[in-house]
Parts: sequence; structure tokens; C-alpha cells
Amino acid sequence: MDSQATRLIELFNLKKRDSAANSAKIVSIISGKGGTGKSFFALNFASQLAKRKKKILLIDFDYNFANLHLFLNKTVANPLSHFLLDRTTLKEIIEQYSENLDIIFGDSGFDNNIQMNEEKIERTFFNLEKLAVNYDYIILDSAAGGNELTLRQISFSNYNIIVTLPEPTSIMDAYVMLKYCAVNELKPINTVVVNKSESKEEGKTAFSNLNSAVTHFLSIDVKLLGLVSSSDLVTKSIKSQELLSKTAPTSQIISEISEIAERFIKFGQLANNNQRLISNLS
Repeated sequence: MDSQATRLIELFNLKKRDSAANSAKIVSIISGKGGTGKSFFALNFASQLAKRKKKILLIDFDYNFANLHLFLNKTVANPLSHFLLDRTTLKEIIEQYSENLDIIFGDSGFDNNIQMNEEKIERTFFNLEKLAVNYDYIILDSAAGGNELTLRQISFSNYNIIVTLPEPTSIMDAYVMLKYCAVNELKPINTVVVNKSESKEEGKTAFSNLNSAVTHFLSIDVKLLGLVSSSDLVTKSIKSQELLSKTAPTSQIISEISEIAERFIKFGQLANNNQRLISNLS
């Protein structure tokens, strides 16, 4: 990162630490490449957190190739691009989906050629900080890959959830994303979801291979957040443009994503307790 970006991040982190007790945690959901089911997971994960009385703001952060609105058959009047073009405030483009789940949608095929420069990134995250007091978690469904926007996004995030597939090429892509974090000294808490696993053994083996490489070559910590099975129910849910919890509420995948949501909440509570302990000892 250049010096200007570094200064912006340092200023943001100083301010964030001052208000950490009252602010939502920012969660980036990322993947090495497209096709991992990242956006599908992000939407259903956010929904399961909301069902557990957590107040959630989900943002489609792939501002030019967004698809969360397609999953829900939504026509978007005020997408994220309107904020980026200074047409509206961030608060004004929030849509309430359910009692505890708010969403900021993007749009697809946007033709105004927005350049996500540092000013736009800084303005976006400082506006998110203003909204943070209203939420437990702000979840960012990022663009696939390690582009500049995604790296800057991760620098402002408390947690990374890396969605990968059990196949070797996807595991390598996840490793590259973690390497980007390590090389650029980005230090969110890193977790992994192995999606479309044919069996628990396959998913666990995939994570074990990733974890071994990360530990050996990068010397950073990454935790397995959970495994999600492969199922035709996902395709049916996408085609029907409804949440999987509505089309198949008793399915194994809903059970798995539900368990991931529970684990994430407990993991976050543990991390917060450890931070408070460190603060008290310092």
C-alpha cells in the first residue's frame, strides 16, 4: 500500500479502537475466484445471524457486478453506485429485508465507470462507522479475487470469511488471498468456509491442506468456520430467487449454515473477551 492509504487506515483504526465497544464488527466475505458460492453463502449466513437476534447490515460490495438483488428478485432503485457517485447518502440506500436484516444492494452492468479511488474508499468506511452503532455486524460481500478494492476493504475489516471449494485450484486461490493479507500486513481474524463439499472428510481434508500451507509459508493463523454440503437445493433456491431457508428450511445446508452462524457468534464473543483481557492487562 502507498503511504496515503496507510495513513488513512491508521487514522481509521485509531478512531475505530476508540469506539469499538459501541460499533458493529465489519466482516468481509471473500474468495479467490468466482464460482465458490460466496454471495449465496453471504446472504444465507446474514439471514441466519439475523434470526438469532443479531442486527445485520449486508452490503453487496461488488459495485459493478452485483448479484444479491438477483437472489431475492429485487428491483433496486438506489444501489451502492448512487452513493459512490454522491447522489445520495449511505443511510438512504439501506433497504430493510426482515426485522433484523438490512441490505445495501449493488447493480449489474453499471456503465458509469466508477473508479474506486482512495477518497471513495475512505468516505465509504467513515460513513459505515457512523451506521455501525445500529448493528451487530456489517457484512461485506466482496468482489471475487484480490483486486485493490478488496485489499482495502480487508484492511478495514475485523473478520475475513474466505469461501473456498474443496478442489485444489480453489484451495490455492484461497491461499493466495491469505498471502495478499500477509504481504500487505492486513490483520483481520481469518476464517474459512469450505463450500460444496461432497463429504465432511473431503471438506476437512481441503482445509487441512490449506492450513498446513498457510502455517508453513505465511506463519499466520486461520480457523475453520464450517463446511457446507453440495446440493441441488442451492440451484433451485437461486432459480426461485428466494432464500434457502424459505425453499428448504429443514435442509442439511440450512442446518450447516445455521451452525456456522452459531459458531461465528461464539467465536466473536471469545475474541472480544480476549481483547478486553489484553486491554485490562496493558
